[in-house]
Amino acid sequence: MGGDIGKTGRKAVGQWAEVVKGNAKMNCPVKDGELRNSIHSYTREVEDGITGKIYTNCDHAVPVEFGSGPTGKGTYPYSIKGYNPHYKADKWKVKIPNVGVRWIAGQVAQPFMSKAYFEEKSSRRGEKRVIKVLQEEIRKLGGK
Repeated sequence: MGGDIGKTGRKAVGQWAEVVKGNAKMNCPVKDGELRNSIHSYTREVEDGITGKIYTNCDHAVPVEFGSGPTGKGTYPYSIKGYNPHYKADKWKVKIPNVGVRWIAGQVAQPFMSKAYFEEKSSRRGEKRVIKVLQEEIRKLGGK
């Protein structure tokens, strides 16, 4: 039929990744916007297909997502195969600028990335979106 299935696949997966990224940004707790603004996505071809990645390189993303310390233990609501978060058992001292030294017990989990992924996955909207883009391309090429 012609056409470029790789290009179409990248478009479909790219649209899905943008939706998940948008949901992660909406779910993200905001203090100064640094964490929310650090959420990005990309799509690329890999050996066995096409992958979309939603990511952040912000240094405090992990403790926000999974919680930290004794306060955060047991507060992350999702199960990720092969991943078991570990939490510091005791409080720890930190020096807070303009405040002084304080004992910290961590924070509860505030999932924003995994929540966006699992909500999208359970609704199957991403899967439906990919199918729709592929069907549209087939239609353009003369298929039914």
